[in-house]
Amino acid sequence: SYFFMEIQNIPENFYRYKQMPIWTEETIPEMVLTMHNTKVWVWWKASILEWALKYTAFKDPRWEVEYELVINAWEFGTSSPQKWHKVEPIWKLKMILEFFEEKPKAVQELEEEFKKAFPDKSPHYEVEYLSSIVENRESKKALDLWSGGGRNSLFLAKAWFDVTSWDQNLDWLAETESLARSENLKLTTKRVDLNETLVDQNYDVIISTVVLQFLEKESAKKLLKSATEKTNIWWYNLIIVPVDAEDMKCPIDFPNLMTYEEYLDFYKDWEIVHADDMVWQFHRTDENGHRIRARFATIIAKKVK
Repeated sequence: SYFFMEIQNIPENFYRYKQMPIWTEETIPEMVLTMHNTKVWVWWKASILEWALKYTAFKDPRWEVEYELVINAWEFGTSSPQKWHKVEPIWKLKMILEFFEEKPKAVQELEEEFKKAFPDKSPHYEVEYLSSIVENRESKKALDLWSGGGRNSLFLAKAWFDVTSWDQNLDWLAETESLARSENLKLTTKRVDLNETLVDQNYDVIISTVVLQFLEKESAKKLLKSATEKTNIWWYNLIIVPVDAEDMKCPIDFPNLMTYEEYLDFYKDWEIVHADDMVWQFHRTDENGHRIRARFATIIAKKVK
């Protein structure tokens, strides 16, 4: 008999570093269908998009079954490091497999300091990572193009950047500014309409996290071009934005849905520190209460000329 999902929580100090292509019952690799295990430091997570997957856990490599479970559509399961297991489709299948490893120590140290000050704020991992690789960041100028609730702006400020936060919501800006003052952080705010605004001053770091899709396409292109032009040499841009992808069309009709390749083209003369177009979930849900999925471009790039 099968158990239903038995989910082990992936530790908070782990991050997703790899995502496999979308697999079906026809494309799932043979090695995944037979008994195997993951590396000593790796967790995996299987998210089922359609149909179902059977997961079998073994006590050891001698095929003695420990338990079996079924992961249905819109559910996910995890497997801990070095756990012997195999999976198999139940009739048909459409799934995503992701791998997680421990965050770098430099990131964890920055996180610990930030959580002490702002326990209710959770910045993007990519912002944490970017901060961790930048040396001599004290008083370096950073621009958050759309700060929202302030989680990324506050993280950059806590990491010693001199931050400017743009947003259209005055309440969010006031809250961000108030929280920054409570920690004596260098942070200023400005209300802007990004459809009518360009970056007109130089910055060392410019970030744009899940906002460019709300702009008109030409406005987004002009804004991003101005951000690349106004980034100081040897410094960084970071963007996270949903994209138009052949294998997973974004179900939300945003005004701007460029492709991953179009976004990469803005950084063709830069050093690409990190770039991927993994599938993520929106906070928004569909009519069945399921969180909407799409591919997102995530790019960290360093200006080298």
